[in-house]
Amino acid sequence: MDDLLINKIFENINRNDIYPGCIIASISKQMPNYYFHWTRDAALIMRVLVKHYKKRGDLRCFRQIINYINVECKFQNLQTQGGLGEPKYNINCTAFNGSWGRPQNDGPALRGIILFQIIELFSYKYETIIQQLILPIIIRDLEYLLNNYRKVSFDIWEEKKGWHFYTRMVQTKFLKEALRYKKLFQGNIDIELVTTTYQSLLNDLKDHINGETIISSFDENGKIIKYEDAANLLAFCHINYDEEILKTV
Repeated sequence: MDDLLINKIFENINRNDIYPGCIIASISKQMPNYYFHWTRDAALIMRVLVKHYKKRGDLRCFRQIINYINVECKFQNLQTQGGLGEPKYNINCTAFNGSWGRPQNDGPALRGIILFQIIELFSYKYETIIQQLILPIIIRDLEYLLNNYRKVSFDIWEEKKGWHFYTRMVQTKFLKEALRYKKLFQGNIDIELVTTTYQSLLNDLKDHINGETIISSFDENGKIIKYEDAANLLAFCHINYDEEILKTV
């Protein structure tokens, strides 16, 4: 089953018309057109490939990991309407400037989480890649989070603008991982600010808990706009069911 899943993923990746490292959401190009690279979707697919590489040593996965690092570096340096919260990009590695729900601030957090997993996978054997490529991406995403976590963004369904349980959960996980790897930053990040922001997000998450119900989203004025939602379950999954975060919430 693992091999079938991985082969299907690489059917989407190994296409002549997409820039190496891009991961299309779907082969569909019309009604709807999902032939784009979403920051969120790509990070989640990379979770699968990193896990598979650790288990099987599949060199296809290793090549995709390197290509993913390179392409995300390029995306970060594009001029986009949503900044680092830009949700999707063209598959030729250019900015998508069409009308869309932006920013989507779960993307930088999910990208950061998987990049920390890649650092752990490399076990410091590829120091040049870590220092010159991976850490600069993580630092920019951290800075974006620290500057924007109090601002509204669109949910993962790209429909509701406000504050979202899912977004806050993955942001919290990203900050926790940053604190775990804080020695890597060598003064490039204010660790005290990361710590206080982490605590602040944990407190913000408590606003979403109403008895046994998880409130999925609030609007800009704090009004509930979505109650229980599948995104809540995805939030638990995408922070790897982190017990420390869940117990605090």
